[in-house]
Amino acid sequence: MQEAAAVSSSVRQPAAEPERVAPDAEVKAIAAGEATSTAAAAPPPPPEPAAAVTSSLRGSLKLVPGRGVSVAPGEVAEAFVYFMPSGKPVAPKAGRYTITTQDKRFEPGTLIVPVGSTIDFPNRDVVLHNAFSVSPDGNFDLGIYPGGDSKSHTFRQAGLVLVHCNVHHSMQADVLVVNTPFFTRVGVDGSFKLDGLPQGTGSLFLWHPRAALQSRLVDVPLASSYAAELIVTKVRVPPHMNKEGQSYRPDRAGGAR
Repeated sequence: MQEAAAVSSSVRQPAAEPERVAPDAEVKAIAAGEATSTAAAAPPPPPEPAAAVTSSLRGSLKLVPGRGVSVAPGEVAEAFVYFMPSGKPVAPKAGRYTITTQDKRFEPGTLIVPVGSTIDFPNRDVVLHNAFSVSPDGNFDLGIYPGGDSKSHTFRQAGLVLVHCNVHHSMQADVLVVNTPFFTRVGVDGSFKLDGLPQGTGSLFLWHPRAALQSRLVDVPLASSYAAELIVTKVRVPPHMNKEGQSYRPDRAGGAR
C-alpha cells in the first residue's frame, strides 16, 4: 500500500492551462462587429464629381419676307430657339401647359414643350370647339366640347404637331415638342437668351411657323451674340381637311368654318 501511494504521488498531472479572457475593449469590439486594431484602415471616400460648367447664349432673330408674302409687326415672337448638345443628351423635365380656345382661335398660337408634357385645352367661348391633330408625331382627338369645359392631351413624341378645330377651319395651334430642356421663345424685338447650356459643341435650332427650320452647329460659349434670319414663305394657316379627311362645311358667306 505504501509503495502504491509512492508511485501515485510521483506521477504529477499536467496543470490545466488557464482560460484566456479577452480584455473588455476587445470583447466589445468583437460583439459589435468592429475591426480590431490589427485590421487595415478603411480607404477614404471618393471625391465628389465637379459641377458641370454651364454658360448662356444670347442672340437675335429677324424675319425676312419671301416673295409675295408679308410679315406683321411682332410676328417674330411666334418663333422658338432650342439647343441640343452634341455629347450626352440631357433629359428634359415634362411640364403642364395651356392653350386656351377663345374668340374662335387658339391662344397662344405657337407653343414649345418638352417631350412628355401635357397641354390643357380649356374652351372659353360660348360655342362648341374641338382640338385634334393628324400630325404623324402626335395625332389625337379631344372631341367636341362646350364652353367652360377643358380637355387635355399628353405629347409623348418629339416633333411638330399642328392642332386644329374640327368646327372652325381658321383655328390652328403649332405645338413644337422637343427632347431637350434648353429652349426659349423669341421676344417681340427678336432677342433671345438660353441659360444653363453645357459648354461644348451643339446644334442651335431656330423655328417659326411660317419658315423652314434652321439649324447651326455652334460652340458654347460663343465669342459674341448670335444673329440669324429666317425667310418667311408660308401662310399662317395652310389649307387642311377636318379630322374625317373631308372639307370643312362652308358657312353662309361661302367660306369654310
